[in-house]
Amino acid sequence: MKNKRKVIMTLISFIVLLAVILWINGIIPKQIAKVSSNIYLKKNFSKMQLEYVNIEWVSSFGDYIITFKDEDNKLHNFCIGPKYFPINLGQGIFGFEEEYKEKYNEQNENANINNIDIVNGSNSDTQNTTFTKTYNVLNVADSNDENYLYLTIKQFQEEEVKTVKVQRSLANTVEKENNYEFTFRYTNNIVEDNIESIFANTALITINKTDKQGLDQIQDIIEKYEEIKKANQEAKKSKIDENLEEKKKYQKELNQVEQALKELVNEKSKL
Repeated sequence: MKNKRKVIMTLISFIVLLAVILWINGIIPKQIAKVSSNIYLKKNFSKMQLEYVNIEWVSSFGDYIITFKDEDNKLHNFCIGPKYFPINLGQGIFGFEEEYKEKYNEQNENANINNIDIVNGSNSDTQNTTFTKTYNVLNVADSNDENYLYLTIKQFQEEEVKTVKVQRSLANTVEKENNYEFTFRYTNNIVEDNIESIFANTALITINKTDKQGLDQIQDIIEKYEEIKKANQEAKKSKIDENLEEKKKYQKELNQVEQALKELVNEKSKL
């Protein structure tokens, strides 16, 4: 019985010693790094088919460098640590995130710059995205396109008279010599307070008949051209500056990873 217990204790001691040796030599930590990074990458970058390639300890860097390749056989290197329990991906992951977003259109920076709807110098809220103008309809005429009508309109106390093309579905019940409230939605375009600019640079969404006359009519103020133009420029500049900072950070990470790889190659060549 004593001999059996002795054998068991010896076996347990041997297993513990072996585990310690494997841990210190980096064999077990490498497996931990492989498993943890695989889980993280699959969870956060599911659209990209990544395949594990290799992992090496870089003493001068104080971390492991783990390498994956994507479906295009492009290699991606990441730092992962700490040494004995490497579960935290570090340098390299930020740049990879940006590359992933760009590739899969999750954060298309051109769309972000070009699709900024700005009213009053800030991103437009729901209450600021529409405005209403009242026009007297002087004439209604058919278009060659059966889906549209031509309306000749004039605003109270204004000299401007314009003929505009509108969807028939919005103007089906419109009759000449009546007043109608035209409601528009702002787009990305700059709008000036005249009929031509309004119809060219906004989206007409409703036309409703009104009995209001003269000064009682709804004539919402169009946001000033220069204010909107300046706000758009500032937003675009802010986005560009933000992207430049991200690219600088990405480049810095790439340089550090490349340096670590060079040191790794030098270490191997010495061996």
